Amino acid sequence: MVFCDRVGDRIADTILDALRRAGTDGMTRTEINNLWNGRLTGERISAALSKLEAQRLARRVKQTTGGRPREVWRI
Repeated sequence: MVFCDRVGDRIADTILDALRRAGTDGMTRTEINNLWNGRLTGERISAALSKLEAQRLARRVKQTTGGRPREVWRI
């Protein structure tokens, strides 16, 4: 359910607020995880990001790094 560009999920809405503050640079998964000082599971963060992506409120961008690709999320 979307209420004025919110998804009604506390975690997803917190991520969305942080992505808005990050602007065009977006945020890496590590930066998103740091919003909870590493205390939130990766599965819970993934579920929240999936909700944002499904609602077209955020999008994932893969950046090549010479090693493992970097995942950046942007609004």
